[in-house]
Amino acid sequence: MKVFLNNGLRRGVLELQQLARSAKDLSNYLFQVVAFVLLANWQKGHAPLLVAGGIASLSVLTALVTLPQALATDKMDGTLLRIRGLPNGLIAYVTGKIVFVTCVAFGSSLLLLLLGAGINHTGLPNSAGAWATLVWVLVAGFTATTPLGLLIGAMLPNAREALAMVMFPVYGLLAISGVFFPAGQLPGWLQGLAKAFPLKWMAQGVREALAPAASTDTSWQLPALGLFLAWSVLGSLLASRLLQHTARRESGSALSRRRELSTGPAN
Repeated sequence: MKVFLNNGLRRGVLELQQLARSAKDLSNYLFQVVAFVLLANWQKGHAPLLVAGGIASLSVLTALVTLPQALATDKMDGTLLRIRGLPNGLIAYVTGKIVFVTCVAFGSSLLLLLLGAGINHTGLPNSAGAWATLVWVLVAGFTATTPLGLLIGAMLPNAREALAMVMFPVYGLLAISGVFFPAGQLPGWLQGLAKAFPLKWMAQGVREALAPAASTDTSWQLPALGLFLAWSVLGSLLASRLLQHTARRESGSALSRRRELSTGPAN
């Protein structure tokens, strides 16, 4: 097992190196960071809210948009078909993807944290406890949402469909989770709906890490941790089974059918 995990780690590092050499891909990730910085600069009165929400959102967007697109792309180019013939190839493949998206998610969040402090004056956590809150909510929240990204990616046949299927609900989730404006302004039923998803609690944790004096109530942390664990366990179980099922069904004929449906039959 250690060998396959090491293979996965090398695969993740290789994908990061490929990202570093691609100006187009880098600009796509940087655009999201810059967008939150500019939005916070435009809405100066809500700058701390927007930067904190953005830090949490970048992790969720990576897990629920970038990861499904990557999996769907690998199904279309035959990567999943190739790893099917390797001993425990799926373990190495998933490990590599997790390494890649984890570095992208936390790299983007750290960049926004620093730019927000430097440009929007939203500050940095000012105590060990505040830093601990920032780290645990982002790590736990990302751990909770990553399996869902794997699950979505395993179900969708191509990258274009992956993007179309996930963008609307994900941005809807951003809207009700207190990322762009205070969640208290929303109807009660939408606030209740947001509480069922990790993003709301991630954004709240980041806000309190950046402005710990704004709230001394930590009663939300235990329910949030329970929610993160529930999403992590259930998502991991479902994603594991579906990914194994998807890999077993990969074949040359299935790949050809997907490509034909995506591009249209050849003349």
